[in-house]
Amino acid sequence: KKWRKLSWDERYAQLVDYHRVHGHVNVPLKDPINGSLGSWVQYQRRSRYLSKPNNSSTSKSKSATSSASKLTRDQVRKLEDLGFVWDLKQHRWMERYRE
Repeated sequence: KKWRKLSWDERYAQLVDYHRVHGHVNVPLKDPINGSLGSWVQYQRRSRYLSKPNNSSTSKSKSATSSASKLTRDQVRKLEDLGFVWDLKQHRWMERYRE
């Protein structure tokens, strides 16, 4: 079977399936069942971070914040509709605080 890069929509569909099974979309980075879905989730967080104007450092090259790494508003909305957590560290801290 030849390897090919999955489109954003194909990965999103995998994330929807993951949400259906697990009730959340915080896919572990190394998940033996879901392969590289956790890496894709992490990349979405990074892409959103890079797309915010105050997060682009002047020392970074223009390619680091190119439009290829940015999420569209529609993609952000779709992820947020699933309950996507953009800042995992803060989310985990708040979960522990509420206990």
